Amino acid sequence: MKLNAQVPPHLDPNWELVSSKSDEFNSSGLNPALWDKAYSGCGWGWGFGSNLDSSNVIMENGYLKLRLNKSDSIISVGQIRSKNSDYNYGYFEISAKILDPGNYKNGIPCATGVWPSFWTYWVDYARYKCYHDEIDIVETLYDKCEDVHIMSGGVHDKIPESLDTCASGCQGVKVFSVEHKHSNPLFEAEHKYAAEWLRDRVILYFDDQPVGAYFGDGVPKHLQYVVLSMQVNNKWIDFDETIKMPQDMKVDYFRYYKLIDRYCEKDAHIKNNSQLNRFKFGTRRNIAIGTGTGSISLSAGDVKTFRASNEITVNGDFSVPLGAELNLIPTRSQ
Repeated sequence: MKLNAQVPPHLDPNWELVSSKSDEFNSSGLNPALWDKAYSGCGWGWGFGSNLDSSNVIMENGYLKLRLNKSDSIISVGQIRSKNSDYNYGYFEISAKILDPGNYKNGIPCATGVWPSFWTYWVDYARYKCYHDEIDIVETLYDKCEDVHIMSGGVHDKIPESLDTCASGCQGVKVFSVEHKHSNPLFEAEHKYAAEWLRDRVILYFDDQPVGAYFGDGVPKHLQYVVLSMQVNNKWIDFDETIKMPQDMKVDYFRYYKLIDRYCEKDAHIKNNSQLNRFKFGTRRNIAIGTGTGSISLSAGDVKTFRASNEITVNGDFSVPLGAELNLIPTRSQ
């Protein structure tokens, strides 16, 4: 049994996919109702030494490709941002191959200065040009060849009010960061990168496994844009222009899940196995399991996840056999 567990949506039926804000990237062109292509200049480009080119956003064979290319000594990159900044608390996930394979130096995987990323941010254009909270779901900014095994992520809090121009910087104050090292170079296979963002937490996932969690006061509270980006960084790191080009970040899908909240003002009492098996999942105010006199049991192989904003109690015998999993997760209402 896990308390305050970290469980991805495919193991947690309290989540539901929001199809209208998700994209499988199966069409011939980028969905204009969901996405904008990047443009150069101050605002949301963050090119850091590269030219943002909308022609580097390509839809092909069921993938979104964000391309890094070089022509006549000009380095160009592709980047997209959600059409609206109306993504609120939820679970954000992509499946992506962040770089093409084949970049090696002396037999060592290498791609220094290349910066594929998936992140969210808030911008209040009415007050400041670059004032935002930010969740970095995955960044792979390679400083050294051996870094190609590492994904990083983090949370930025609001920029201090004195920093009110793009020239002042657009990263906010970093309040949380994490690195996860995979056994193989990340660009050799497609992986899942995700973040669970609730009112009191940000949890980062790699291939359905939690790799870092933040529960501090700096958890973003504002609606967010979603950004998928291929960049290079000539500002902090020397970009290696000898890597194979063109270079693509290939994204199979972007999926956005929301917690089911239609029962959030209701209590639930599961009194027996029959009610356990028929339970309608979704965050409740309080959940009670058992009566104190009988016995309730999961079946072998079952995975059950219960979420409540106030309290979850287990009364009497509750059996979780080997191979089954019970998750009890305190969840503040959205």
